[in-house]
Amino acid sequence: MNNMSLIIEDASKWNTNIVMSLDLLNKMCTPAQESMNSEVGLRDGTLNRKVQEQEWELNDCQRVKEYLHSLMKGNADVDFFMFVPIELVIISLETKVRDASTPAEKKNIQSVLTKVKEDQDNGTIFYTVDGQNRLFKAIVPFFKNEIPFGVEKLIAIDTATTPNTRISLSGKKFKNVPKLVQEFIKEIVVPVAMAEKGDIDTFTDALIAKNTNVSWNDWQKLRTQNCFTEHNRKILEIFEKDGLLADKIFQNLGSNYKFEKDGYEKFISEMLIWMDSKIQPKKDSNIGHIKYFQGIDGFIISEKNVQLLTKYLREFAKIVAAKKKYNSMMVRNYVMFRYALDHPKEFKNIDLPYWKINKATEFVAQFILADAYLKKESGAYYTIPHPTDPKKSKKEKVPYYMPWALTEYSSSYIETRLRKFSEYLQSKKEQLITEEVIVVLDSSKMPSIEDLYLENPHDYKGRKVTGTEIVKKKYHRGHVKPKSKSGSNTDLEIQLDESNFSYGDTPLN
Repeated sequence: MNNMSLIIEDASKWNTNIVMSLDLLNKMCTPAQESMNSEVGLRDGTLNRKVQEQEWELNDCQRVKEYLHSLMKGNADVDFFMFVPIELVIISLETKVRDASTPAEKKNIQSVLTKVKEDQDNGTIFYTVDGQNRLFKAIVPFFKNEIPFGVEKLIAIDTATTPNTRISLSGKKFKNVPKLVQEFIKEIVVPVAMAEKGDIDTFTDALIAKNTNVSWNDWQKLRTQNCFTEHNRKILEIFEKDGLLADKIFQNLGSNYKFEKDGYEKFISEMLIWMDSKIQPKKDSNIGHIKYFQGIDGFIISEKNVQLLTKYLREFAKIVAAKKKYNSMMVRNYVMFRYALDHPKEFKNIDLPYWKINKATEFVAQFILADAYLKKESGAYYTIPHPTDPKKSKKEKVPYYMPWALTEYSSSYIETRLRKFSEYLQSKKEQLITEEVIVVLDSSKMPSIEDLYLENPHDYKGRKVTGTEIVKKKYHRGHVKPKSKSGSNTDLEIQLDESNFSYGDTPLN
């Protein structure tokens, strides 16, 4: 006999006895006001496996039309829509905040909790666990008259007339079918599974379990299980909000980074982690990503690095021609080299120039040309002769040349790549200066504000400055010619802090 008093801690519970009409679902997925969210929403892709969203739009939205046809043919009760009340998500996150073992972990979860509460304040009542494409790419666009039925034969028969009236629906939008048919469509019901109990972990486990017939790789499982994390949000900040990068960069990264396997997000995570740690996660392992998803102290990506990665990728995207594809290694090397140029002190083993990129598009072009040259550089290969047959001689890569460095992603290989790019582009320095592609920055040490005061106790306008003002840090060191325009680190004047900020890259007169 079962012990009915037994419960499983944190187990999820789903009410699967709910049906909703298409009309109700459409209304729940449509914001009542332009400034508000719809009742059913998405949290930046969280709690939703990306089931090949692009396939719903291929071939004039063929998959959407097949789904609409299936609904009309009576197959609406085949697949559940799965919703989680946002209140359950908030309770789960509040518990995680309370149980966090470190301040960093607590801060990480609290940041996500704040955004979920913002969704709630803006009108979201449920998150979709499964069914986002059916909802937002089929049902809602159909009721908005954005997508018609397909051209496949679809006949509605009005049995209230004699003889029966046959109404062709093929190729028609919702607004173009008779009122009688519109009401029929609105009243079609579909099954809904509504979460009544559980936490975020069990909800995501339910999503994975529901899609056991779909091939999930370990990366997809990890990302789905950590969908309510700051690291995931930062990944999506770059991927989901920049169409230029999706069109020009991510779709050309190669087989290891396919869209349908969450490959875009994986590439972004790899790059962010390298920028933070100078260690590139292995392509076939999740180990390098886990602590960042967990938000452990010392494994948190800064917002600055999110902005920098977006900037570097956009620089590269602007030169990508429609017919020219650049693989993940090319893009990866550009991001790494650009980051190294902006942070030369983080790479003590590499001679990096102090440059400001003035013409980003031309600089990318020069980088691509450098890549082509270095791959064919003289001395990069040596031949092991075959004792009897010259045709069987073996060609090998010489260590510390570019072809050798491109074969691995451990630190010595990456450092070699960055060093080779730096050496080659520095050999083109005069050309880059003449063409105004770069501005050379002064890397010499700046004198202290105290030294400036002892040499001349006046500001840049000749006004007397007191020692008290210097000690209380009311003044900064201002470049007479802005550093961003090749100004010297020794040609400085005393300048009020607010004046220094307001002048920006304007010369001191």
